[in-house]
Amino acid sequence: MKTKIVIYAIAAVVLGAFFIANWALLSSPVPLNLLFASVETPLAIVLLLLAGVVLAVDFAVHALAEHAWRVDRRKLMAARVTAEQNAIHIQDLRPSMEREFAAIRAQLDRVLTGVQRLANDTMEVASLTAPAPAAGPAPASAQGPATEPELIPPRSGDPGRRH
Repeated sequence: MKTKIVIYAIAAVVLGAFFIANWALLSSPVPLNLLFASVETPLAIVLLLLAGVVLAVDFAVHALAEHAWRVDRRKLMAARVTAEQNAIHIQDLRPSMEREFAAIRAQLDRVLTGVQRLANDTMEVASLTAPAPAAGPAPASAQGPATEPELIPPRSGDPGRRH
């Protein structure tokens, strides 16, 4: 804002020097056509009116920009408050989510253990009821249970834990 004041002050000094240097020319009347009428007026009055119009337009643009900035600032502050509230809410949910994940992991471990037992029992029954294998490589199904890929990776604190 201070830069704008300095620019206006410099412009006022330059315009003042221009008016003083050309006062004789600026005070002489000149014909002015207003499209609907023709008048004779000093050139200084015309220049002052034009400078006033330029200042009024600049003031209006500045006021609109300031208003837009304040509206944007209010919106950003509201968004910031909302984001902070969401962060607090997420922090509050973290312990319950960790408990739920631990319960899901435990249940998954029980299910996988049951599936492995069932697979082992099935393999035992199949080996008891199957005829003696012929000479040659054993089929892939007789080589033991296939290892299952891990569905949920182990937690960072339990590197040796298997699911």
